[in-house]
Amino acid sequence: MGRPERRLLTRVKLLLFGAVTWFVATLLSEQLGAEAGESWWGTTVGPLLLPVLTGVAVLAGVGWLVLVLLDRPREPTEPEPPRIEHLPWHAPSEPLFGRSDELEQARDRVLRLGAVVLAGVRDIGTSAVAEHVTQRLVEKDGGDPSRIFRFDLRSRSTSEPYDAVQTAARFVTAFGVDEPSDSTDEVLDRAAEQLLDKMPGQGAILFLDNVSTPEQVAWLLRRWPTGTWPRLVVAGETAVGDAAESRVVPVLELPLVHLREIWEREVPEPAARQRILDLLRRLRGPRQDDPVDALLAASCAGRPGAVKTLAREIRRLSAVESAEESVRRMLVQLRAKGQVHGPLERVWTAILDNIRDGLTVQEAWLLRALAELPVTGITWGTVDAIVRTCAMSPPGGNATELLEALRLRNLVREQDGRYRVPQEIRGPLLRTEPAQRRAVALCAVPALVRYFAGFVEEWAGRLDVDTTKARDWFRDSEPSLRPLFQGQHRPEGELLALVFDHLCVIADGLNSWYVREQQSRGLLEVSQGLYELALANRREDVAAVAVQRIAAAHRLARRPGDALPWLDIARSHAMAVHGPVRTQLDIREWVERALLAAAGPEPDSAAIGAAMTALEALRAGADRPEQAVMLVNLGMLAILQKQPDEALECLREAEKVARDARDAGSEAHSVELQGTALATQDGTLVEAARCWQRARTVFRRIGEDPGEARCLQHLGAAALCEPGVAGLVRVGRPVPLPGPDAAAVALALLERAKELRTGQPDTELVDHYLDQARRALKS
Repeated sequence: MGRPERRLLTRVKLLLFGAVTWFVATLLSEQLGAEAGESWWGTTVGPLLLPVLTGVAVLAGVGWLVLVLLDRPREPTEPEPPRIEHLPWHAPSEPLFGRSDELEQARDRVLRLGAVVLAGVRDIGTSAVAEHVTQRLVEKDGGDPSRIFRFDLRSRSTSEPYDAVQTAARFVTAFGVDEPSDSTDEVLDRAAEQLLDKMPGQGAILFLDNVSTPEQVAWLLRRWPTGTWPRLVVAGETAVGDAAESRVVPVLELPLVHLREIWEREVPEPAARQRILDLLRRLRGPRQDDPVDALLAASCAGRPGAVKTLAREIRRLSAVESAEESVRRMLVQLRAKGQVHGPLERVWTAILDNIRDGLTVQEAWLLRALAELPVTGITWGTVDAIVRTCAMSPPGGNATELLEALRLRNLVREQDGRYRVPQEIRGPLLRTEPAQRRAVALCAVPALVRYFAGFVEEWAGRLDVDTTKARDWFRDSEPSLRPLFQGQHRPEGELLALVFDHLCVIADGLNSWYVREQQSRGLLEVSQGLYELALANRREDVAAVAVQRIAAAHRLARRPGDALPWLDIARSHAMAVHGPVRTQLDIREWVERALLAAAGPEPDSAAIGAAMTALEALRAGADRPEQAVMLVNLGMLAILQKQPDEALECLREAEKVARDARDAGSEAHSVELQGTALATQDGTLVEAARCWQRARTVFRRIGEDPGEARCLQHLGAAALCEPGVAGLVRVGRPVPLPGPDAAAVALALLERAKELRTGQPDTELVDHYLDQARRALKS
């Protein structure tokens, strides 16, 4: 339900509440006026008054209750996937062939250096080696299986790995650490230090699996302590070894003899025959004409995963032919595929030729559709929406049955309620007929984007109402949404026309989330993607909004010099737009210019004056929520111009407008700035502190950590200057506290402020006040 409808319901509820109040008041008057019952009024009108008022009150109460129920936040219709912050630890169930050297080297590295990186080409088995290293730490070196935290860092994008910020967000938040807002060394180092403070010590192991690039973990490795608990085990691709060369153990290709050991475990021969074969191998070595050895040598390139995939296919085919016939036929097929692609993808290219014949039309269509999507690791509800939306020919099947059929064939993998098509399977599927791919994409991709847009709009509207659930949803879903705007995934032509409006809805919701969380990196990437889409779709209004958000992202990242040119570009796009939309674009531009004017260490007086003049001129054309934002910014600019009285007038009006518009963020910000304005006047620091306490309460309720951190910083700094503020915080009254007690109050406030700002680039001021508080506490 949109905001205008909610405001109407609020007004109607207030009227009905007034009717009930009127009834109660009248009833009391009746009883108090019982003495006047002998009058003409009492004898004629009195008997009718009470029944009429009772009926009115009952109807009003029922109406009020109905509207309350209608106005309740709606629950999403999709069952939420299990929220497992990390993968539960289970001891490895399969033996490890031919990796004894790597195991010993890795155990030595992690014991001496605190961390080890197992690096090798894709599908070489780094994850399996890392599992066994971790288990060795448990069995021999005091590792605690209840304190093993394993995270799968595979991206949900089908073509791009996570960057450092996204990688950190996947696991630091599980330990209560604020996710980094950008990829600067300062911010990432602070996140690493906070993570080490929060992690349990003795026996704890952090296991990061499926890492793709060195930047994903370099920030953590350079801060990880040596020779002590906790331990860090990283498994990833060859390039990850560049993150910390001294801690790297390379995982190399397995020799053929060990590939054969894996094969015989996967495709066991009868016991007597196996003993004879083992004896022959020991006597004469491998047979040159052995079809299994030829198959493994020709296709697997030392990859255990390829061996297991081939063995699984041979077991499937053995139901209709002998294993030897299946091996020879598979060898012919693989040789025909050549050596163009990686080993596992080449194996799957051959296997898919066999499997396709066993798939129903619906199963084959869904597999192609999942391969066409720009995201992977999607929930059952997403798959169900695609199946229900896209008319398959012939129709039939449901998401549960189709997914299970694909999972049993190992074409789709499931983990923690999310389904993904592995990369080695997606590659062959994307090399099919272009016309067939286009037909599938034109149905599946719009269904996916439309489904995502509905949830983004729903949860963005609940950020102030159901904050904890909304934050959890955005944190869990954002990795599936950002790829929609990344270069390789941006739709074109007919597909772009089908999805553009829904992508705008998703970008709007992500903007709300990113700004609230001060996530400049995500805001920049999504806004740049939206800008490119808007240009391709010739939407000047959307292009202007996207560019304004790009400027905001640079401002949040403390790059004001990069932001200003983008605002000039936004103005050039806005000039092609007319009417009320142009007014809204102008308002957004000048609000951003006002924030930029206030962002630098030395506020630009001329820029502040220009922003104030422009915002005053645009006030008449703004709707209620925009008026609140404009008034807040006008108040902030007045503070910078050292006009506290004008600022207070503006900010008090902003508070009222924001409250009427149900804009809790602007309401809290206006109250916070009222405190800042009061603090500039003599003798009003306690009153300022009361404002900051009120604002902090609202910020905390809506989960806006940066706002709460600012209020805590204001209160901590004030407690150092005014002992009465310390008393107000501790006991609720402005009773002056002794110096050490006031410093202790300030220190607790400032430490919490610093914790809430862990992921932000600017902590210099709070660090300054923390030093003051610590010195005051020692003196």
